[in-house]
Amino acid sequence: MSQILENGTNLGPYKIVRLIGCGGMGEVYEAYEESLNRKVAIKILATAPPDSGRSNEDIISRFIQEARTLAQIHHPNVVSIFAVNQFEHLNYIVMELVEGMSLREFLDRYVLSGDEAGPLFLRRCNW
Repeated sequence: MSQILENGTNLGPYKIVRLIGCGGMGEVYEAYEESLNRKVAIKILATAPPDSGRSNEDIISRFIQEARTLAQIHHPNVVSIFAVNQFEHLNYIVMELVEGMSLREFLDRYVLSGDEAGPLFLRRCNW
């Protein structure tokens, strides 16, 4: 898997430890913040391919809005946002690192019917 950042790279005050996952918007890394002696997750925004028809300004604006929106949510099932920033040409969100399996790993391991998944989903959302 090709990475935007290599392990050991410094991104401002954060040292990249490893790639956790990637998707349509970019990549998520485990990183270490030495000043606070803590592990964090960093979501790096990927830029738009030239032929995508989307402007990078629009993508960056949506990315920043995502961070601001998530920062307003305080719930045990939503990660805390610590910062949104830009370093050199990279836009990123620093957030709480949650240890455990990814949603993909969970879905690959446990197959639930709609009748089983519905109540679990509602309970997680506290509805």
